[in-house]
Amino acid sequence: MVKLSEYLMSNGARSVMTCCLLLKHTSLNIGYRPDFLGFEIPDAFIVGYAIDYNECFRDLLHICSINDTAKKTFALNSDAQLGTLPAPDS
Repeated sequence: MVKLSEYLMSNGARSVMTCCLLLKHTSLNIGYRPDFLGFEIPDAFIVGYAIDYNECFRDLLHICSINDTAKKTFALNSDAQLGTLPAPDS
């Protein structure tokens, strides 16, 4: 975002302000903070509200995190049908 803001300013923008729905705390953060921020979240794998995982969960009306078990369950494989829950174990 810093580079984009600098680029826009160097090309004649009078001002540039950034807005971010989610700011994830990770070791990759370099201190950048948007001008407007919705939520700060931990370093977790999130889905929902148009954020999907292998074509699943994007239609959720909320944002949530999924654990490693869920990631394995919904991992792409040729036998799985996208967007469907696996059959329960017998």
